[in-house]
Amino acid sequence: MKIKKDYIMQYENNIPKAIPVQDCINTPPKETASSRATLTFILGILAFTCFGILTGIPAIILGAKELKEIKNGTSSKAGETITKVGFTFGIIVTALTALILLAVFTFALIAGMVSQ
Repeated sequence: MKIKKDYIMQYENNIPKAIPVQDCINTPPKETASSRATLTFILGILAFTCFGILTGIPAIILGAKELKEIKNGTSSKAGETITKVGFTFGIIVTALTALILLAVFTFALIAGMVSQ
């Protein structure tokens, strides 16, 4: 099989010089994020935008597992950033939801005591 090479033109002292471009066959494939890292990111974003604690807790669980696998080297390092973002959003939303529920229940308890 004959491989056709492409060339880039560079100039030395105003004289064009053709330099071969690296073959696509020799380039290593790009490392991509795992599906668990992507799912953690999506769940974290959904928790932050509309679903709250329903997707926040799964984002925390999946994110913790994925970060552990990345640390152990069994998962792709390319997904570390999006896993951390989804994991962080899950924690923030879950904590805010817990604080809001605590405030609502406290307000309801105080309102019930005052009305008696």
